[in-house]
Amino acid sequence: RLTIFFSESKNFLTNTKLTIDRCLFIARLFNDSWEQYFWRLTEYYLYEYGIIDENSNRQLSLLSSYDLLLDSKTFEQIQLERTIRRDIKSLASSSSINHCIDSYIVLKQIDRAVQLLLDTDPNDDTYALNCIKACLISSMQKQSNETSKNTVTKLVATNLIANGKVDEGVQLLCTIDLCAEACRYLQDHNQWERSIWLAKLRLKSNSQEYTDVIKRWSEHIRNYSQTSKMNSALILISCGQFRRAIEVLHNQGATELAIRLFVCCKQFGIDDGTIGEKLFDDYMDLMGSFGFTSIANDYRTTVVV
Repeated sequence: RLTIFFSESKNFLTNTKLTIDRCLFIARLFNDSWEQYFWRLTEYYLYEYGIIDENSNRQLSLLSSYDLLLDSKTFEQIQLERTIRRDIKSLASSSSINHCIDSYIVLKQIDRAVQLLLDTDPNDDTYALNCIKACLISSMQKQSNETSKNTVTKLVATNLIANGKVDEGVQLLCTIDLCAEACRYLQDHNQWERSIWLAKLRLKSNSQEYTDVIKRWSEHIRNYSQTSKMNSALILISCGQFRRAIEVLHNQGATELAIRLFVCCKQFGIDDGTIGEKLFDDYMDLMGSFGFTSIANDYRTTVVV
């Protein structure tokens, strides 16, 4: 059986043209959970952002466990389903209801958000405030004077945020579609994951605003995380910033992983031709320290940097 297994493995690795397929195969073979996670994500976004003829119709999807690394469309569908389930199951829990209200506003399900605000228990301390908020949000959807509405609302929102009422201020900014600004405020107040949650739901994934929010999160992870600096590369891959992801991996000492990602990008037409030389120079030094200089040189020649 081992002979058959080795023969089949060799046959697959020899005949598979795409490096990404080899990387996934090896990760599964050695049961390396982190690399499986990394290469599944990379495969998905290579097909999303890259250009390739072979297997171009391959149907790919990511598990919901990828959460904030999911594409915006999938993420929005999952969040709406979760919010509806939470709404149905909520047993008058104040925190659960507030979470639903916040989610419905961001998801542009304004009618349901207003209804939940109006359904606040009269004995609750937030009853009067929620009724006023319901009136405000409802009336804002019907105003014709956009300039006047936006100016006043933005002023109120920024004042709320400045006085520590970040959640309320962000909600107001979302109602007038100033979501990129809301994301920046959340990040300034160290609410990083919530800022990405908002960006995924309200910013266009191909916009510079969206990319800036994601890149800022990646830099925060890289600079301040003590245990998951490599996740910075995953974040960058999820918004198509492959070159920067390669640089992060390289700078973190994961040169071999960076090389494989570089080769994958090259095969998918994602390559500006300016990063390969330095990367392979360091790879040659690394392999040379283990006595494998000739192998590294052959690999470099094959890739043709």
